[in-house]
Amino acid sequence: MKINRLCLLGCLFAGTLVLAPGCSDDGGVGTTEQICNDGLDNDGDGLIDCFDSDCASDPNCSAATEIDCADGMDNDGDGDFDCADSDCAGNPACVETACDDQVDNDGDGLTDCLDSDCASALACVPATETNCNDGIDNDQDNLVDCSDSDCASESYCEATEVTCDDDFDNDGDGDIDCDDSDCASAQNCIPTTEINCSDNIDNDNDGFVDCSDSDCAGDSGCNGSGDTCAEILGCVQGCTDLNCPNACAATGCPSAQTAWNALYSCTLNNCAFDCMGGTSSSACMVCMDNYCSAQVASCVSNTCMSFGETNCTDGVDDDNDGDTDCDDSDCAGEPYCGGTALTCGEALSCSQLCGSDVTCITACREDACQTGQVAFDAVLGCLTTNCVDGCLLNPGEGTCPACLAEHCSAEVSECLNDTCQVGGETDCSNGLDDDGDTLVDCADSDCTSSPTCDATSEISCDDGIDNDGDSQTDCADSDCDAHVACSGSGWTCSEILSCSQSCGTDLGCLDGCRSGGCTSAQTEAGNVYQCLIGSCLVECSTDPQSAGCQTCMAASCSTQMAACLNNTCP
Repeated sequence: MKINRLCLLGCLFAGTLVLAPGCSDDGGVGTTEQICNDGLDNDGDGLIDCFDSDCASDPNCSAATEIDCADGMDNDGDGDFDCADSDCAGNPACVETACDDQVDNDGDGLTDCLDSDCASALACVPATETNCNDGIDNDQDNLVDCSDSDCASESYCEATEVTCDDDFDNDGDGDIDCDDSDCASAQNCIPTTEINCSDNIDNDNDGFVDCSDSDCAGDSGCNGSGDTCAEILGCVQGCTDLNCPNACAATGCPSAQTAWNALYSCTLNNCAFDCMGGTSSSACMVCMDNYCSAQVASCVSNTCMSFGETNCTDGVDDDNDGDTDCDDSDCAGEPYCGGTALTCGEALSCSQLCGSDVTCITACREDACQTGQVAFDAVLGCLTTNCVDGCLLNPGEGTCPACLAEHCSAEVSECLNDTCQVGGETDCSNGLDDDGDTLVDCADSDCTSSPTCDATSEISCDDGIDNDGDSQTDCADSDCDAHVACSGSGWTCSEILSCSQSCGTDLGCLDGCRSGGCTSAQTEAGNVYQCLIGSCLVECSTDPQSAGCQTCMAASCSTQMAACLNNTCP
């Protein structure tokens, strides 16, 4: 028998040779790993100590963690010994105790200052900031990167934040790029929209503050409550009595009511006769296009969002900024707020800030003097005819200026030359006394050379113009006696009124009676009806035949009634 010297314990007892555990009597090794902490592969299977499954139940190999960080053993069998095992992190045996002895004191493979244990050791602290963009106080002087004077020579370190788009705190004040107040005016730091609608700041530098900026259209602080003007109009178009329009208007938000009142006033003053049969009738639509297109556009574009103080006399804080009417700086230029009337050039400049906001453009126009408004209307008319596509979104930008220069140079020039000084009848077909001399259009000698007035007779009998300047317009001029528009077929005006007595407040019925009259009778009946709406609407809204209505009509509309009763359909 051959005994391996490594296995022999060297004692005999009762004539028997005793071998060390794990050894065989043939000079080899045992079939199992019987010693699990000797660093030997006792059974020769290539697995040592705790790595051998034979040791699974051995106390040295059953630990869940490295239980001893200085015993040279892999206690938990994970392949890492002592300080090399993460279980030993922070163990006193695994801390670099000296940071300048060139020895790996804790056996983690890192020596002296290369070991994080030495980060705060005096021997490992640099004398200067070694890296100026790592966010670390390298020299531990409480100054990080560019805030440390050691970094003054670095190109990316600035006295104030000048470079505002490099994701770096260039001046070391703790604020990066647009978060630094130094970058407030940097182009990339200016918002493209109004980001706060109640801070009294023009966040996007477009000239419009808070609710006056269309970016705030959806902001709750800029919302009005109620129906839009278009919704009011839709409601009115379904009305069949005189009380209905007021009820429709009462449901509108403040800005919608303002826009509706302007439209309603224009309709009463210019189109009451044509709109007797309803605002959706063809006659009404034609009249509204001719006289109230701006008011219609303003109504249709209303969104119940207030952009600036849109009306300076309605007692409403239109833009919800706490200031109402003349107390709001938006109204500073209004004549009734102590301001002076604008020239056409000033009104045109005002309108260029409005974009496509019709309400705003109308407000600019209404702030102009009389001659300014006439000249402004000429520019607007030319723009609408020739340049509406290019000028639709913003009259002051894009192709609009070039288009105006090409097609409307005369109108723009006259506008810019306006001084608000009346200089004769400036428009000979607008039905206005432009120069205040009580003579209108062709009746004014200023219009003698105007093509509109250069006629020896009434050349048109249905244009509302005194073509020959004899103070007789259309059918009232004897030149039109034979004109078809002035022929005498149909009911007289008094017969129209008799018919209408059975209609009550039914607008459809009233329009049916009117349509049965001759041309002159329809005109006179329209005058009566317009006077009723303008002066006696309250008294006549319930019953036009009531005593209250009749009394009001006698007091306020006697001239119109007399002309109606004297009508004979000539």
